[in-house]
Amino acid sequence: MPLSTNNHTRISQEFSRLLKGGNYGRAFLVGADRSANGKKTVLKIHAPRNAMSRQQSRKLSSYLLSDSRYARCKVARHSVRTLERAQSLEAFVSPFMHDEILFDPTGVFDRAGKLVRFAHEMRRVFGPSVKKLLWDSRTGTLFTVLDRDRFPKDASSGHPHMLVSEPLIRTILQGTCDRDATDFISTVRVCFSDPGFDATPIDNRSLQAGRGILERIAKRANVSAVAAFLGIGSVAAAHADDAANNNHAVSAPNAELAIMGGALDDQGTFVTEGAFTMPLAEQFGARIDGTLGAHDGDFFGGGALHLFWRNPDMGLLGFAAGFVQTESGNLFGDSRGTGLIAAEGEYYLEQVTFSGLTGYQFSEGQGNDGFMGRLDFEWYLNDDLLLTTGAETNPNHDFLGRVGVEYRPGFAALPGLSLFAEGAFGDRDFYRAYGGIRFYFGGSETLKDRHRHDTFRSHLLPTRMADSALSYGD
Repeated sequence: MPLSTNNHTRISQEFSRLLKGGNYGRAFLVGADRSANGKKTVLKIHAPRNAMSRQQSRKLSSYLLSDSRYARCKVARHSVRTLERAQSLEAFVSPFMHDEILFDPTGVFDRAGKLVRFAHEMRRVFGPSVKKLLWDSRTGTLFTVLDRDRFPKDASSGHPHMLVSEPLIRTILQGTCDRDATDFISTVRVCFSDPGFDATPIDNRSLQAGRGILERIAKRANVSAVAAFLGIGSVAAAHADDAANNNHAVSAPNAELAIMGGALDDQGTFVTEGAFTMPLAEQFGARIDGTLGAHDGDFFGGGALHLFWRNPDMGLLGFAAGFVQTESGNLFGDSRGTGLIAAEGEYYLEQVTFSGLTGYQFSEGQGNDGFMGRLDFEWYLNDDLLLTTGAETNPNHDFLGRVGVEYRPGFAALPGLSLFAEGAFGDRDFYRAYGGIRFYFGGSETLKDRHRHDTFRSHLLPTRMADSALSYGD
């Protein structure tokens, strides 16, 4: 049952005092949904990640759950990069839809929601005659772009249908946005073509009517500007804070540790890997890898150094060098060393990373020398679930195929924990299958953010070189 106006105002004021005190961080929206029995309220607080820590979110949730009015409470901490993915206002507000809004200090979600309701009503009234509904936040202009194919060829801005449309559009606007519409809509225009500048698609159908992928990419950037223009204060502030580190090669010094086990060529293998990544300058960083392991009585260990340039919105270019020594556990065994010098790179799309490495592999007098190269396709099904596939050639194998998966469950007590499995197969009946756990120690939260802002999905040089050393001569 919706709250009365007085109760709504009182609760909104309570949240305003609570979230401005500093103990719980900052939030930009509090939504309420009815519980299953309809008797209590389920709260969801939305906050920027860098404006509310995990500890603050847990503290806030515990405090609110002590209030008998609320059945459950969930705090969602959002990356500004996540908010910027929206390509229309409808997509922007859809993750924040609730039965009731209790705290919307800037009014951004109320206004955006009204514009989306306006767009849906316009589609219902005008049908396919409306091609696009666009909004320019800078001038407060609302554009209704009609489908020229549904009008006479000589139709212009003076066409009778267009002259009748504008008053009707204003009536629909008044009905869906109330009198508040004048706060953010100053002009209504009816036209047959897009304005000569980027305006924001209001609903998803307006986006789908775009000319192509380049236009859609331009619109996506415009929606994030809309959020700031509308007055989403805490998110805009978070964006400014985030921007300081967003484009750095490495957001802050960080580390990771992996423990894995499996089989390589029918023999049991146990491996531990560690890495430390640090910034060297704004766009440059360094990473040190290390590995220790055992395989069928043989022991190996080694390391690698990466020096790289990175723009987290674009990609990575770097240089890597490493060496692994393998010692036989047999009395009359020998030792083998394998090294690699290579260039490596990554190219980032929204949920996809293309990565590659090319270089020269050398060994200690084994003749295990020559060119090696590899390409990987990495797909984030969501920000915490990664699927990988790739192919490689090296002096040991003309062809190696690889597949892998990594998943971060997001446990509150272990936010840096991920589970992974990976396998490789190739000529000469080679195969390898590993599974294990990895711990990330760093500032980013999601798996994708860790890979692009903290560390990166190194080609695991020590382990790959250990593969070469262990399989040589088989």
